[in-house]
Amino acid sequence: MVVFELAVLIAGLAVISFCSEKTVEYSTHIGHSLKVPPIIIGVLLVSVGTDIPEIANSIFSSYSGHGDINVGNALGSCLTQISLILGLVAILGGTVMAHRRNILVLGLCATVAVGAAAITILDGQLDRTDAALLILLYIVLIAVSIKFVIGEYGEKGIDLSMMKNNLPKTFILLVMALVGVVIGAMLVVESVINISTVIGIPEYFVSFFVIGLGTSLPELSVELAAIKKKRFGLLIGDLMGSNITDATLALGIGPFLFPTKISGEIIMPVALYVIIASVIIVGLFAWREKIDKKAAVVLIGLYLLSLVFLR
Repeated sequence: MVVFELAVLIAGLAVISFCSEKTVEYSTHIGHSLKVPPIIIGVLLVSVGTDIPEIANSIFSSYSGHGDINVGNALGSCLTQISLILGLVAILGGTVMAHRRNILVLGLCATVAVGAAAITILDGQLDRTDAALLILLYIVLIAVSIKFVIGEYGEKGIDLSMMKNNLPKTFILLVMALVGVVIGAMLVVESVINISTVIGIPEYFVSFFVIGLGTSLPELSVELAAIKKKRFGLLIGDLMGSNITDATLALGIGPFLFPTKISGEIIMPVALYVIIASVIIVGLFAWREKIDKKAAVVLIGLYLLSLVFLR
């Protein structure tokens, strides 16, 4: 049993590694072919693709009447991405650099998104009106992000000869690569859960660390592939865009279809912590215009500190 699950785990990691490389390659080529900066491609396209697990979870958990799972996953993914994922990328891939303007614009939009999510859960339910407002806010924040961001480092000098006049095919390949990333992440999460069950790791530990990180694996794999190619614009666009998407579109789409009740009094401390952590991280990132290994330690520390609010 364990041997089989380990094989599935390795296969899943291989799939997301390969498909993430292709996601960065195809996204970059599409952006340059359309003369659109990769940071906008990251915000507008890649972030939604890497958030497919959260979107699917929102729909299925709302349908089954488990609204807390939807909210917990959305907020957990936001915290995981802006702290743990960004920190791991800096440690494993190298220093992440970005223009201060882009950090402030995208960081502010991501923080506003989480704040709006917190407000909607105050009354202990997510009805269609709440959900519709979150989805509308997603459109507004993405529009603001696209309007005010500027070109990032490493967005020039890309050879387009291989994909010239072949944009539709490249777009299809990008969609396939994103699907591959998600499938790989699902394989990894499922195998780790099964292994954890067999060896007796507590469910709480699994749900927080494994599921939270598991639904963020697409972002981690794409970000690592992006930093390897020095595509900082795509990296920042996907990372911050994913937080905007998680806290608005992904959180709202399930309750829009299937309104649900939630435990607002339990979730609010976590929501407030995500907002505070986001402000700290965006401020640190904007001040230094980079996240290196030293800053990464602070980010990962903020992620681990959230355990205090989840007891």
